[in-house]
Amino acid sequence: MSVRQKLIDSCFTSLIVLAFAATGAATAEPSEPPALAERVEAGELPPTAQRLPATPRVVEVDSIGKHGGDLRILMAKARDT
Repeated sequence: MSVRQKLIDSCFTSLIVLAFAATGAATAEPSEPPALAERVEAGELPPTAQRLPATPRVVEVDSIGKHGGDLRILMAKARDT
């Protein structure tokens, strides 16, 4: 990759980061997981804001996902290796 191409890629990446920051997505409020909403309404759990730590761990992500879904993994047994 040429120096010119690296500079263009760097500028493009910077613009994307700035655009993402300008949308406010990085500072979005936490949402209540639908699976826990019923327990919060019943008083069994405190609201999300009260369950989060004062200084949460921040992880950079490409996009904000949604709650739920399936986790598919492959787990081998000792005799499979």
